[in-house]
Amino acid sequence: MKKRLHFLVEGPTEKEFVDNVLVGHLLAYDKICDARLITTSRDWSGGVFYKGGVTTYGKLKFEIESQIKRDHNPDSYFTTMVNYYGLPKDFPGMPQQRMCADPLQVVRAIESRFEADVLSLFPALNFAAHFVPNVLCHEFESLMFADLDKLLNWYPTRNNEVFDLKQQLVGCGGDPELVNASRQTAPSRRIKALIDEFDKVTTGAIVALDIGLNNLRQSCAHFDAWITKLEEL
Repeated sequence: MKKRLHFLVEGPTEKEFVDNVLVGHLLAYDKICDARLITTSRDWSGGVFYKGGVTTYGKLKFEIESQIKRDHNPDSYFTTMVNYYGLPKDFPGMPQQRMCADPLQVVRAIESRFEADVLSLFPALNFAAHFVPNVLCHEFESLMFADLDKLLNWYPTRNNEVFDLKQQLVGCGGDPELVNASRQTAPSRRIKALIDEFDKVTTGAIVALDIGLNNLRQSCAHFDAWITKLEEL
């Protein structure tokens, strides 16, 4: 029996990745997927909804609660694709975990608190296996570091800059998910600093598609663990 899997994602790059990469992959695992952007604000007078980004945890929580209320059937599942970089301070686990030196440990702790908080909204439902929290470490553009040469497909004159990015990856231990996320050194900012024409919205998901899901999973253990959970639902 096929299952419905709803993705709530941070931005258009993540949505494009879900639509063009994960929908087809997970269909082979009997999952019918859809992705929608987080609504950040509403203009009720004009009927306008502004989408993209996580401005407050409360808004994200409201979106998830609304989705589950609309479709809390036994064959329905929910997941997120949001970036650790830039998470608001009111996100579960953030104040206590910021001082931890291991970002993957931080993200796993945040996901655990996130899951518990969402499940507490529905104590009457046996819903524990139906919500799979996912916080990307550090942001979607971390995945680009799984194969930086794929940037040359779109910026063919930028060999020197791609080499510099590779050296930065080595300096971060060689793990794309450990490319740190300060305001100056977030993965997308590192790429943009060297390749000024890089546009994360128009190019990010395309480069990830070029890299390929299998290569992304081999290079990014936390990302791979999330995909595995979705396959096994």
